[in-house]
Amino acid sequence: MMYHPVYTGGSLCVLCLLLLGVSGARRGLFRSARFEQGDRVLNSVIPIPFLPLPPSHVMFALSSTELLHVERTSFSWSDTIPTIIHREMASCTQMLKYAKVLPPRPTEGRPVVAEKGAIIARRLHNRMLPYHITRCNCNHYADYLVYGRTFGRKKKLWYQPMNASCPLYTRIHANTEAETVVLTNRAGVDQGVPPYTSPPLH
Repeated sequence: MMYHPVYTGGSLCVLCLLLLGVSGARRGLFRSARFEQGDRVLNSVIPIPFLPLPPSHVMFALSSTELLHVERTSFSWSDTIPTIIHREMASCTQMLKYAKVLPPRPTEGRPVVAEKGAIIARRLHNRMLPYHITRCNCNHYADYLVYGRTFGRKKKLWYQPMNASCPLYTRIHANTEAETVVLTNRAGVDQGVPPYTSPPLH
């Protein structure tokens, strides 16, 4: 079943255009930050323009213009409808927020699988999935799409270990078929994310 995205862009803001006429950067205003596939883009969740206040909302970059946005729905604290947003869809307030871009950091035992993650992110778009404010949130989804696993720890206030309903227990590896891999919760139950289908050629 398809759902309409919760995250919607604002109308053109003249003030934004005047204030955002700066060159691209790895950190700075969201509108001018440069990112690419596999990067994680951090924004303050506190909607005060220009100030990088904690905690941060994390988005996964599918490309240099697309991000996967994950937050609770407006009608439930335990559900999310991941949405692919384009930079130009961001509201004026969003564009003025401080952004920090974190590129992937591969280490032994933690390879980067972002190319597969981008495919999986497209499968997640507009699908209702489990969410928890500390145990299955944007941090979990973003790291899963970059590294094929999550890294929640009890000592991390906003990034706790996954709860049982989180749909990110299937590990993603170099040989994983991202187009069809089944995403499961802790009990191994299929979360119903459909296979990837390529967009039609025009």
